[in-house]
Amino acid sequence: MNIIVWQVFILGVIVLMIYSLYRVGQSSYPTNKKILFFFMVLFFPLFGSLAFLMMNHNKEK
Repeated sequence: MNIIVWQVFILGVIVLMIYSLYRVGQSSYPTNKKILFFFMVLFFPLFGSLAFLMMNHNKEK
């Protein structure tokens, strides 16, 4: 049972990372911010994805 929880968690992080990288590419941020967010999501998948999505969510409102 414990291994299933970790597999679901890792799969969720991978899906969140792919979605965040897609959104970084589609965003209207300047190129230097896109590169910063790209590397942040790539090297720190969970933190970088959540940080980008929260900042992007605040910008759209």
